[in-house]
Amino acid sequence: MLRLVFEISRVYANGTVRDLGKISSVGVGLREGEIDQLDHISSELGVSRNALMAWVLRRFLKDYKDEKVEVPVKVETKITIEDP
Repeated sequence: MLRLVFEISRVYANGTVRDLGKISSVGVGLREGEIDQLDHISSELGVSRNALMAWVLRRFLKDYKDEKVEVPVKVETKITIEDP
């Protein structure tokens, strides 16, 4: 399972392998319930929360690139008054 976590980020859809460079830590704000769900799933799978989150994000990036997922973006216009 852990090998799959890291392999998905290095394989193109056509099967060729690439290296995305060094791994960097980034933060993301989650609700307590979302963290609880991640902890429950990672415990079920026997992997760390970090490994699960890395796999989930890498899977999303692959699916997005392959146009298998659509992100619902909402554009809003905001009118403000500039300070003098």
